[in-house]
Amino acid sequence: MDPILEIKNKLNIVVVIGEYVKLNKSGINWKGLCPFHGEKTPSFMVNEDRQFYYCFGCNEGGDIFTFVQKTENIDFPEALKLLAGKAGVVLEREDRRAVSQKTRLFDLLEKATIFWQHWLQSDTGREGLDYLTRRHLDASIIESFRLGYAPESWDETMKHLRSLGFTETEMLQAGLTIRKNTGSGSYDRFRRRVIFPIQDIHGHVVGYSARALADDQGAKYINTPETPVYHKGGVLYGLDKAKQAIKDLGYVIVVEGNMDVIASHKIGVKNAVAVSGTALTDQQIDLLKRYTNNIAFCFDMDEAGQRAAVRSIDMAMAHGLNIKVIQLPSGKDPDESINHDPREWLQAIKNARKIMEYHFDRSFSRYDLADVNQKTKCIDELLLEINKIPNNVERDHWINQLAGRSGAREEALRERFKVVSAGIKSVGVHLSVSAAPAVTPAAPRSKRQVVQDRFISLLLNYPEFLKLAVTDLTPDAVDKLYQPLYRQLIIWYNQNNQMTKENLAVLLRGQTDLEYKETDLERWYLILSHDYVDVSPDFLRHEAITLIQSIKASYVVNRKEALEAELTQAEKSGNKTRVDEIMRDLQQLYREQL
Repeated sequence: MDPILEIKNKLNIVVVIGEYVKLNKSGINWKGLCPFHGEKTPSFMVNEDRQFYYCFGCNEGGDIFTFVQKTENIDFPEALKLLAGKAGVVLEREDRRAVSQKTRLFDLLEKATIFWQHWLQSDTGREGLDYLTRRHLDASIIESFRLGYAPESWDETMKHLRSLGFTETEMLQAGLTIRKNTGSGSYDRFRRRVIFPIQDIHGHVVGYSARALADDQGAKYINTPETPVYHKGGVLYGLDKAKQAIKDLGYVIVVEGNMDVIASHKIGVKNAVAVSGTALTDQQIDLLKRYTNNIAFCFDMDEAGQRAAVRSIDMAMAHGLNIKVIQLPSGKDPDESINHDPREWLQAIKNARKIMEYHFDRSFSRYDLADVNQKTKCIDELLLEINKIPNNVERDHWINQLAGRSGAREEALRERFKVVSAGIKSVGVHLSVSAAPAVTPAAPRSKRQVVQDRFISLLLNYPEFLKLAVTDLTPDAVDKLYQPLYRQLIIWYNQNNQMTKENLAVLLRGQTDLEYKETDLERWYLILSHDYVDVSPDFLRHEAITLIQSIKASYVVNRKEALEAELTQAEKSGNKTRVDEIMRDLQQLYREQL
């Protein structure tokens, strides 16, 4: 069987899209917020029977392949390989459809990861395994996170990968090697280091963080540079393993380091991910929002960690996420806390404070409210944080809380809030929130389009309604877009007036010459669930009659106007024969209007 058909047969589009979009049942279809354009009211529909999606807000539609390509911003070979992995379909190596630069790099990084995993278990890799053992990691967690060891050699990894058919150029592109400053050739980037593979949400290895094992090796950690498959701001360490737990628990824990994630997973806290020493980016927040709108932050207490925390919290607030802060005893990170006493980390998670509660406690503990200058600083500091809240109702709540705790009059605080807000705007302080995917929202459908779209949708989903239309509405009465399909539906109905929706679907699959796009057909199928919610078949039958009458009335009016204009021209030119023909046509239209 063709692998594309095999993948479509094995994967349910509702399940695949459900990993990206929260879908709710809507009649026979599923509905959710479109991932391709910003919207507050769901207009994104998925049909499980036909394995198709369509958005009525931006006109994007297709199957699982087009969805994954567009959502992940990847080409067809990558989508084919990704979905083949989900479906358990083995692609033939010579299948050119599955080959692209990125898929080659994914293969290369996978082979490098396996190579280093083997080295970790060798005698030479013993120092790497000893280091991980000292960090309280057992064999199962080492295997789960695919930790490895890069040997102390300038070309051991490169030689191995070359023997597997990969080129020096590909190794450079993947960030595995570094070009020599003098002469030609390259050398291994990672040498005598413990390897932490970084995987994307689908489990593809895209890069590495490598920990030195000797003091004279320079930087403690070195990382993969930006490559065609690795963008530091677009991946979160551990998300591939945490995403199901995040969905199940309803929130994500964001920590700073890879070891914090591994230690958390080790004790069963599997909804933890790491930003790897930087602040959250728009891309990373968009990834997290696929699974939850609730984030609990726990960053290191050092200056760099706190700077990253502030930027990450501000970014998350700008995206409208619900935020909590996990606090540990001074000087500890989650890894240290877990190794000291796992209960300490579990209790800290349980005691996580809402972000504004955290800010209130932190500010009120730092200032002496008996001193008017310090009180003013405390209030201004908190008003700055309140100003970051995008929701006006929530802002109002916290201003009220600030009045209660500070003893300041609420009216005075609101006046001060205006000054603080204006000050922020005047110096141009703002947050960069990523725009919705670059898809232009669809223009609103005209009333005429809505009527004819609904008419065709009712016929496709309830072919028995054709009985109401065939004797009263000719194909000429609908617009050109709909005529080929409507004409064919009439032919099929005349051949079999007991035609069912299932019979019709089979007939349509066999048609290749009807003059409409596949996306139009799928859109017409989905309109029923989009435009009619919780209605009975009797209502839909009455609606079909109403639509037929509306289309016919519109056709008669338009036809009459066209004939009257043509009559004027015929009279001016003295074409008596044509005048008589038009008069007969007009008389027929007048009778149809009665």
